[in-house]
This record gives sequence, structure tokens and C-alpha cells, in this order.
Amino acid sequence: MYERLNDIYITDRLEARLAEIDGHAVATVVAPMGYGKTTAIRWWQAQTAQAHPEAVILRQSILSDSVGDLWRGFCRLLARHDAPLAERMREAGFPHDLQGCGLMADLWEEARPPDSPPVWWILDDVHLLAQEALAPLTTFLPEGPEGLHMILLSCDRILTWPEQMRLGRHLCQIRMGDLALTEPEMLQYAERCGLSLDEGDAAQMMISEGWISVIYLSFRYRIQGGGPTGGPQRGWGFDAPNIFALIDQVMLEPLDDRARDFLLSCSVAEEFTLEQAAFLWGEGEEDAGALLTSLSENNAFITVNEEGFYRCHHMLLQSVRMRFRKRPQEEQRSLYERLGDWHLQQGEHLKAMHAYRRAEAWEGLLKAIVSDVGNSLDGEQRDAMLDWCQHCPEELLRAHPEAILVLTLGCFTVGAIPEMLHMNELLLDVAQNDPDLPKEERDDYLGESQVLLSFLQFN
Repeated sequence: MYERLNDIYITDRLEARLAEIDGHAVATVVAPMGYGKTTAIRWWQAQTAQAHPEAVILRQSILSDSVGDLWRGFCRLLARHDAPLAERMREAGFPHDLQGCGLMADLWEEARPPDSPPVWWILDDVHLLAQEALAPLTTFLPEGPEGLHMILLSCDRILTWPEQMRLGRHLCQIRMGDLALTEPEMLQYAERCGLSLDEGDAAQMMISEGWISVIYLSFRYRIQGGGPTGGPQRGWGFDAPNIFALIDQVMLEPLDDRARDFLLSCSVAEEFTLEQAAFLWGEGEEDAGALLTSLSENNAFITVNEEGFYRCHHMLLQSVRMRFRKRPQEEQRSLYERLGDWHLQQGEHLKAMHAYRRAEAWEGLLKAIVSDVGNSLDGEQRDAMLDWCQHCPEELLRAHPEAILVLTLGCFTVGAIPEMLHMNELLLDVAQNDPDLPKEERDDYLGESQVLLSFLQFN
């Protein structure tokens, strides 16, 4: 009876606003969590792909504040359509300034003739980045690269007023008011879901100011028997004090223990594949697949993209993590260690390092550091490296001199000289006094130490 509850609902107003994106170099969609930003752009993407199958649409979710991660993700997506250009972009690095933007434009125009199909780069959760990170690229975009468009989704302001002025007519801005439901729209939404609301009920629910997530939760509450079909119970129809408690009450409480445990296992990852979910849960891929199918088909807050990555909406993820943090510390650490194991198996060394640190699994962390050979330890990881050097037990460090060497080089690279000298002293001590260390390795470490100290003296 209520099979349309999880269908995407796009109002006529919002559809008209989304149609304006096509004529702009940059589009921003800014609203608090739960107003349907991601859903709206997914709908726009589907419409665009159908109307313009030649268009290239690169959709990327930002999972950290690392610009390096952002750029590697962009190049990885671009490589599916133009591997040589993606490699040149990767080598050039993220354009932090106008000079970098100019180089990016030159590379782009050399590789893509003027008649090439447009490329839409969708970036979700831009608020996780520093506000100024994207400013040079977004304000430069109307001048080039030719044919590249950006759609930026964020919970907070993306562009400053001067940056908006510089973009001028090239900027399309979709705001909270475009996403929020009016009272007539909410009545139409209820009708499509198979619910009967009169105008009085709708007016009472408009306390939400058209917040689609709360309206969706309220509708689910009714369907699950929490309130009368004809109107909400006790205002919202909930006994919960905030949105996260509402989600817990409506989305998590009705699940059986097995499904909740599965979600808790997956909650340590920002997004996950079926294989990763099965690995984290430890109960087999077939069972994980059945649960994922059931959860995603019956829950608009769990989606899967075209690459097979599942993702819980931020609000649902936070609610699940609130439950996860109540679990015993040993269980939490064990799950983060499994997450580290997964990333290490996939060659995702930096993700593995951070997961192992959360688990305080120092052996795993040092193994990931050695496997990475310093490739990921740039300035963005400075604080993390200093934390590892400070908190990793010294006896474990002594047992892994290769990891000490990588950390010593990493500290030197980011200018953390006191920490670099401390790690170098530890390396020298191990090289000179560990009787089990083969002579060849001992000589290599002593040589690396001398070279590094000579660099330091030269600088």
C-alpha cells in the first residue's frame, strides 16, 4: 500500500531550478542536512544522462578534509573516460592558485577538442573541506577548462560574496527554500505515498518548515503504526528530543538485532561495497547482500551509487554511530582494526593507517606505514604523523626499524624537525645495538640516517 514511500519526490519548483544548472559553469546547492540536496542532484543526473547520453558525469563524495584525497578521487573518476588526461592531471596536482588553474586548463584543452562532450564534476559534502580550498578553481572555471562544469553540495556556505560576484551569471545557486516543501507540496507528497492528510494536519506538520527528512520520518512513523493515519500524534508523532533520536526511533528500533548489528558493523566506514560490508560483519557475502538489499530498498536514507558503493545518509550514520559508541571499547577497536585490514588489503594505505590508529592497533599501523613507503605522508598528514610518533609504544617501533625510517623521512618532509631528530636517534640506536639486525640492513639504516642529516645541515 505504501510502496511509493521511498520514491524520489521532486517538486515542480525544484525541477525548474534544477533545469537552470545546464546553463552555468558552477552550480551550488546549499542547505542543512536532510533537505534532499543529494537526492535532488541524483535526480538531475539521471535526467541529464537520459537527455544527453554523451555527457560525462563524475560524481564524488568528499569523505575527509584532504585536498589530496579529493584530487586523487577526481583523477580516478576521470581515468575511466580519459586515462592519459587523468594521469597528467594527477601529476600536475590540485590547482591551489591561478597558476595551477591555468596549467589545468592548458592540459584539459590539449586533450579535449572544443567539440568534446561536457564534463560535469559533482562534489558532495563540500563543507568538509576548508572554505578557501575550492575558491581558485571555482572562480576560474568560466575562463577554462573548456567544457568542465562543477556542481557543489554543502551544508554550509561555499563561496564568499566577492567570489559569487566574480562568477556572476556563470553561477547557479540553489538554496534551502528551493528544496523545502510548501504546505501544498507536502499534501501532494503525502498523497503520492498513499497517506491521507487534511490541511490541518499539513499545517501542524509545517512546524518542520518543509524539512523533507522529518516529513519522511513522520510518514514512516504513521505507516509503522505510531500515529493515526489522519494526523500526527503529539505534534510530530514522536517522543524523541532531536532529529537523531527520531531516526533511531523510526529507522533503527523496528529492525531486528541482526540487521542493527550489521549496520553498526558498517558504520565504521563512510561508504562501503558489498564485499567490504561482508568483511566487516564477518557473516558472509550472501547474508550481507540480502541485508543490504532489504535495507536499501526499504530505507531512503541508504543509497547505492553506480559504482556499487553503499552510503548511509549523514543523519542515519550519526544515529548508528551513537549506538556504536555505546558498545564495549574492545568491540569498537576490533571493528576498526578489521576496517584497517580491509583497506590494507586493497592497497589503501592511508585509510588503513587512520583505521588502525582508531583501533590502537599499532602493529597494523606500522605495517601500513612500511607498505606505503611514505607516499601518502605529505603536509596534510603532519598532525597524524606526529601523533603516531608520540603515542606508538617505543618497543614496537624498535621492532620495526623500516617504519621508523619512513616516519623520520615523513617528519623531515613536513618540517617537523624535533620529531624527525627524535625518530632518527631511535633509528640509530636500533641500527647500532640490535644484535638480530642483519649487517646489510644495519648499514642501510645508518646510511639513510647520514644522508638525511646531511640534507638537514644543507638546508
